[in-house]
Amino acid sequence: MARVNQALDNMRETLPPAHQGQFEQYREEVNDKMHDRLARLQFERQQQRRGGGGGEPIPEREPRGRDLPTRDDPREPEQPRTGTEQEKVAAKQKDANKQKARQSEEQDRKTQRSNDNDYER
Repeated sequence: MARVNQALDNMRETLPPAHQGQFEQYREEVNDKMHDRLARLQFERQQQRRGGGGGEPIPEREPRGRDLPTRDDPREPEQPRTGTEQEKVAAKQKDANKQKARQSEEQDRKTQRSNDNDYER
């Protein structure tokens, strides 16, 4: 990432002032993509250390809301849950919320580091 940032710095210096604004937008997009890729790689590494992962794909984005079947989806609607099933679902939801909080904190740290690096330049 450092090499890419250095190359982008060198490119920006060669641009006329009129194009530097557009270039900065492009640079932010590239930086975001690099951070996303780094986060995915770190997630994969964590899954491999835990013995999990099993080759399952890593989602590009976190799911938002519940996964509901579409009109064309032949799946059956969800059945009401019993007490023990509700407890299991609540435990899974709690674990998922903890994971989201950890990911959010990690992203905040990365953003802060990126901002610190930008400030140092």
